[in-house]
Amino acid sequence: MAESCIPTEITDLRGFDVPSGKTDVVFIIEGRKLYLNKGILSFASPVFDKMFHGDFKEKSQEEISLPGKKCKDFIEFLLCIYPNTMEEISGDTAEVVLPLADEYQVQQLKNKCETFLIKQGLDDSWPMHIYIIRSGERLVHSIVLAEKYGLDDMLEKAFALAADRKFSDLKNEAEFVTVSEKTKTELMLKRIDLLETSGLEISTQTKTLLDAISSNPNCEHAVYSPKLRGKKWCTADKCNQSLTSSSFISKLEELGKQKDSFNKIFHLLGVKQYDGIAQKQISLF
Repeated sequence: MAESCIPTEITDLRGFDVPSGKTDVVFIIEGRKLYLNKGILSFASPVFDKMFHGDFKEKSQEEISLPGKKCKDFIEFLLCIYPNTMEEISGDTAEVVLPLADEYQVQQLKNKCETFLIKQGLDDSWPMHIYIIRSGERLVHSIVLAEKYGLDDMLEKAFALAADRKFSDLKNEAEFVTVSEKTKTELMLKRIDLLETSGLEISTQTKTLLDAISSNPNCEHAVYSPKLRGKKWCTADKCNQSLTSSSFISKLEELGKQKDSFNKIFHLLGVKQYDGIAQKQISLF
């Protein structure tokens, strides 16, 4: 390969550019020669194991070219599987190493990448969690990565968080077009389920409260109340049909406990929290 094709930004090959007594294969990537050991590569990767010990032409080759690979990325991959380095996954290397770990079926390394990406972008314990999760771009990107590389745990976590977001917001992210139709459909169905569940909780309590209110106009103590749209409502002390009676107040309190359900619905719809509205409605009584 011509010298001009060799990437000049790679200056440190972390020792892989120096042959040793254990070198028995050379990988050529972007014009750079990496001196490696078949045993180490075979132990880490079933793909390399078949390459070196199966019925493939690479079995007898001393130098093997890997077109389409980036030398810098491949070195990061090697640093994670070589026993004398075994570097940890970081924010700079996770998405660099993951495609190679997937291609060469290094499952343990792939699991490490998934664990790191979940912790970095989807886990409450991560310091940047609030900032990252608010980013629809990061959330959609996590789904795309999970689908592409078969990261089931990551997909499940990202899916749950995405279902809690406005679908229109997710659709505006550039990578959303690469999300599978299956996941898109399941996201919509999950959002419908969340809305129905929260709505049912509110509906049950509201019906109980309305049933209690409906009998008030028949009470002999009922009076007109401008606060209650000019209708007659009982507010007499010790009357079991009164809006101030313990039975009515208990029902009102039960409805008040559904504030989280109101907030959940409003959040799913992209509306501000219900707290202020709830307080305004309750003050009418």
